[in-house]
Amino acid sequence: AKRHTLVLVEGEFDAMLLRQVCGSMADVMTLGGAAARLTTSDLMTLATYKRIIAAHDNDKAGERARAMLAQLSDRITDWPPTE
Repeated sequence: AKRHTLVLVEGEFDAMLLRQVCGSMADVMTLGGAAARLTTSDLMTLATYKRIIAAHDNDKAGERARAMLAQLSDRITDWPPTE
């Protein structure tokens, strides 16, 4: 069942772990890394969610990716890690 919230993470391992932890609360997706470019298919998928959380790694590449995603839509929240 599709959920209203999507959490975007950097890598496949992050996606698998987060899916185990919050599988019933949100969908989880990776774009394949912090430097990945959004495809038309990616944008179409993102458009179907009411809320999107960009939860990339706590490094320069993750920071840039979160900022880029947050500029796409007001439905995308930049959610930096605490550590």
